[in-house]
Amino acid sequence: MELYLDEAISKKQYITRKKPLDIQLEKQSENVDALSKELEQSTKLEEHMQSITKFTETAAAGLGKDV
Repeated sequence: MELYLDEAISKKQYITRKKPLDIQLEKQSENVDALSKELEQSTKLEEHMQSITKFTETAAAGLGKDV
């Protein structure tokens, strides 16, 4: 961008150089979205597992058994 603003390269050269970077940025954004969804699912699973563990412990305590 600085080269373009300093008129060291033409607008056409700037666009040519920028296009691959825009493609990479788009791919990175897609990766971030996918990883965010994966993390959210993992967190939900972990919370569900903790809930089941707590239920099991409570049920076992009510029956007078150690888990």
